[in-house]
Amino acid sequence: MKKIIFLIFLIINSICSGQNHKIDSLFLKFKESSFYEDVYPSKIALENYQKEVIPELIKLVGDTTFVKLTGTADLIYPGAQKWYGHGHYVPYSMDWVSIRAGWLLEELTFQNFGFSTINIGNLNWKDKREKEKLNNSRNYQAEKVKKWWKENSDKWSRLGALKEALVSNDIKRVSNAVQYLRFGETKCNGLNQEIFINDLKPLTLKYKNSQNMDLKKISELMENEDLGNWLRNQKKNVR
Repeated sequence: MKKIIFLIFLIINSICSGQNHKIDSLFLKFKESSFYEDVYPSKIALENYQKEVIPELIKLVGDTTFVKLTGTADLIYPGAQKWYGHGHYVPYSMDWVSIRAGWLLEELTFQNFGFSTINIGNLNWKDKREKEKLNNSRNYQAEKVKKWWKENSDKWSRLGALKEALVSNDIKRVSNAVQYLRFGETKCNGLNQEIFINDLKPLTLKYKNSQNMDLKKISELMENEDLGNWLRNQKKNVR
């Protein structure tokens, strides 16, 4: 009996070690320079781990590394050297690993920590005041996220985060949540068509009479929506 228990322990330990190694490898790719070859695919893969990767993302928020993105012909973001007038729009200064982590963190949690408003692409490194301003901003964001996670880590789930975002009245959070429900590629444990119809969709329809025109448009957009696209994407989504 003891041998069986020991064998089970070894198997579980081996599985956990393998998974941790995979996550570590994904984070290394996430910090690379090639957006479409490394950064975006690893972002999607990490997002699938949901709660499991949040602590490491919070650590990265304090990272000071600058990694200029490459292969960005169809990517529009602060820091892009060329803009072709079309493509994948990401309003984050992703050349900075800290803000890249903030991008993933906000898309995973449907929170609005303010990372998309930080544009430091044209920072003058010879100006000590600008460098100090950047460091203060980064420290502020890191502390803000740490405080949020300390208060919410025990009860957090991605499905709960979706519900919270949809009732937040924060246009960025609501938009991110709706965009995910319509076109999301990544996992959300517990989400299904029944939950969408009965619990989530009604939360968007309450904005129908909102004074905020953006929220009102979202409500109108969701009237005839189902979870079809998301469900189809999940069939392709193998972690």
